[in-house]
Amino acid sequence: MKIAIPSNEALPRLHEIQWQILKRMSFRPESRFNEIKPKVMDPKRFTYHLNRLKNLDLVRHDFRRGVYLLTDKAKLLTAYFTDIPSWGNLPLNSGILLYIEKSNKVLVVKRDHQPFLGYVGLPYFLTQNNEFVYQSAMEGLRALGLTGKLSLPLIIEVLFKNNRGEFIRHAFMLTYYCRNPKGEVSKRSYEGELSWIEPSALLKIKLGYDNSKDVVDFFSKKQARSGVTIISKVYHTPM
Repeated sequence: MKIAIPSNEALPRLHEIQWQILKRMSFRPESRFNEIKPKVMDPKRFTYHLNRLKNLDLVRHDFRRGVYLLTDKAKLLTAYFTDIPSWGNLPLNSGILLYIEKSNKVLVVKRDHQPFLGYVGLPYFLTQNNEFVYQSAMEGLRALGLTGKLSLPLIIEVLFKNNRGEFIRHAFMLTYYCRNPKGEVSKRSYEGELSWIEPSALLKIKLGYDNSKDVVDFFSKKQARSGVTIISKVYHTPM
């Protein structure tokens, strides 16, 4: 199923109570009012926050059965903000890759500080606490001097190995796509120097990230895609 994510303007930051509601509902396929309302909370206050989630199309109310349900959009969001089980108790985080295409070229950054000094790959940003991943991606795009429409067609679940073959980290790379953005790209990002290159050239760079081939291969396929594709990989770090 394709999940339509609205524009950044339609996604304000959620109140802490609203995140608590989504978290409670993520453990119950169907929830009744009293099952998700904290006993000590004023019903009017709770109803206000619940209605906000309904207006944002994150919660749906089935009047006939008297239950509340998470929408597909909410399930996608809560999957990356509530108790993600980490593989083997490894440290777990999530970040955003931006695949930005213009004139048959893709925007890349050459990192000029450790770790990964000299490596070339896609612009990368960390997700922000209590913020929609779409908002974090839009802010990352603006930090590059660009504006445009973003879609989320690819999520890469990664286990990182160090140069001794030991697993050291578990991560999710939420890969957003933007075609023909507006604006003039900045000369630099917080990682390093920015430039446009052909996707095939990215694969030939000696100091390239492991994820480059997987991402380029995914976006080079011209067949129609819908929804979000999730792949699981093992990548290596030079550390």
